[in-house]
Amino acid sequence: MDKNIQKILKIFYLLLFVILIIPVSVTSVFAQEGISEESSELKQPVEYKIGIALANIGKIDRESGSYELTFWTTIVTDESVDLTKNPPGEFDYTNGNIIRISGQNLEPHFYKEKVQGVFFNDIDFRNYPFEEINLAIHIETFFPVTADDVIFTINQEYMAPELYETVSVPGWEILNPTAETYIDSAPWADFPHAKIVFPVTTDPNGTFVKKIFPIIIITIFGVATFWMTPRRDGDRLQILAAVLAATVFYHVGFFLAELPPIGYSTMADKIMIASYSLYIYSLAVVIFHRHNIDKLKDDYTAEISGRKDKIFKLMIPVVVFGVFGLMQLF
Repeated sequence: MDKNIQKILKIFYLLLFVILIIPVSVTSVFAQEGISEESSELKQPVEYKIGIALANIGKIDRESGSYELTFWTTIVTDESVDLTKNPPGEFDYTNGNIIRISGQNLEPHFYKEKVQGVFFNDIDFRNYPFEEINLAIHIETFFPVTADDVIFTINQEYMAPELYETVSVPGWEILNPTAETYIDSAPWADFPHAKIVFPVTTDPNGTFVKKIFPIIIITIFGVATFWMTPRRDGDRLQILAAVLAATVFYHVGFFLAELPPIGYSTMADKIMIASYSLYIYSLAVVIFHRHNIDKLKDDYTAEISGRKDKIFKLMIPVVVFGVFGLMQLF
């Protein structure tokens, strides 16, 4: 065969290959790109149904706002997610310092771990010593796992109060927990966030006996001076000085020692200020009697001073409860 004809055939076959094969390949590539783009658009974040069950409550430190917790974190997923192939990894407990994680159990649709740590939360002490403290736990995923990959929902089955019926902390009563989930936005990404709160409150009877009843006893000694004759003003002043010193010591040594330097008045502060007002009132009565004795001498008889003391006695609840009510405005 002529060499020219062979060259022409080679060129013909090459052109035929370019015309038939390359368009098919290009079409296949674009089709694959289209499928991958479509699949990426259809990708949904995995739902983690999260639950927290208390195992133990340790020390609750009012002064630092810290509290020790041990609890079980449980993650449940639906049948479409296999956790053994895509493990949840480590969680970020954003308001705590984790001491130890143990008891980890991983199954296709179930993950569980036991967490022990020290956590922190802003505590409202306005009702102290009858306050309610929220023991909060905040959970997020670590970057690069974001809200595009995982979302949190609350699993009430693993939040049921009966799961921690054996949990107790001396001096506190555990109330029903609350939980919520939301997206926490950061400059670099959005993260799924779960907030679980275990409220605890003091036993009102125990608190009253241990912290309020002693100040009532001290205050009674101050009130008792009204039943002494006005001419025993020296003895009355000594009693008032003693109960005032005891009240200040009790206020500073017991109430203020448990609290951080907060900028508002607590219920304990209001009770103490009402007690201080009674002592100031009692001191004013003693000074009133002393002034009349020095000025009127024998004309200021025991009968006259006794009648005035009766009026002053009737004013005691007005002064105490009036000051306490006024303090409620602050």
